[in-house]
Amino acid sequence: MRRPTSLVVDTTLNDTSSTTSSPDASTTKLPISADSSAHTVSNVPQSPQPSQPSPPQPSIRLLFSLISRRHFFILVLPALLTSMFAGGVAPFMTLVVGQVFDALSKFPTTPNPSQADKQQLLHDVGMTAIELIALAIGALALSSLTSCLWIWTGERNLLAVRKEVYTSVTRKDMIWFDTKMGEENSVQTAEGDGPVGAGGLMAKFARDTDDVRMASSLASGMLVQYLTTTITCLIIAFVRSWSLSLVILSALPAMVLIQSLSQAFVGPNLNNERTHTATAATLVDHAVSAIATVKAFNAELTKQRPLVLYLTSCRLPLTSALPSGVSLVAWPNSL
Repeated sequence: MRRPTSLVVDTTLNDTSSTTSSPDASTTKLPISADSSAHTVSNVPQSPQPSQPSPPQPSIRLLFSLISRRHFFILVLPALLTSMFAGGVAPFMTLVVGQVFDALSKFPTTPNPSQADKQQLLHDVGMTAIELIALAIGALALSSLTSCLWIWTGERNLLAVRKEVYTSVTRKDMIWFDTKMGEENSVQTAEGDGPVGAGGLMAKFARDTDDVRMASSLASGMLVQYLTTTITCLIIAFVRSWSLSLVILSALPAMVLIQSLSQAFVGPNLNNERTHTATAATLVDHAVSAIATVKAFNAELTKQRPLVLYLTSCRLPLTSALPSGVSLVAWPNSL
């Protein structure tokens, strides 16, 4: 029986197409050498690692860097001028008192001085008293104005610092608050004693901003005032008697040396005390925020031991108190 023509299979086509077709990359597995793979990986651009910004060097310019130009001319410049004028009052008071002693030394020591000598002494003492009263009123007015301007400057500077810190913190992403605050290897203390969380960060912020306020307010005014007083007194002393001034100033190098040594001993311990205080504030904040968990698992001693350790470390050792006491005895006016 013959097959119908519609069912005849065409066998004339060669099957060379199945064998001569070129292999594609999807069906062929080629060996990849280690050099080519390394070269390919090396060509991939690496994202730059974010570098930690270095802290700025402390300076007087940095302390007042957040003061605007308007407040500089309205507050800082008048405060500087009034501090200089207030610093020049004390040396002129010394000159006025010296005029009194000069008038007393010129008064004759004879049993019966003349009426003209008495009148001259009375006139000199009266004029000296009037000058002292005028200088006292001027010193009171200048001191009040200086204190007002410098306190105003310190509060303006503190407000600018707080706004700057608030702006920097609010720009952080939420992931920073969730994963960085109080975690290990993130916000660390200066000595690496442990993480500083929200409580420690708030304690350090409050202390540091208060230090900025104190440094940029009356402390700066007193520095300018006492510096002006010192320079004016030195000029008057060398003009009147340079030899006596040199004899008195011969003890100054020893006082400066003692003060420098005391600051070198006390400075690191004060920094450690601040660091331990910040860490202790973090521990207290964690314990208070999770007080229910602490009570449920009887973890009072677990939270108390590190807190007592850090509070004990805050105490200044005897080696820090001794140089400071010696410096205060040698130089009482260093306060």
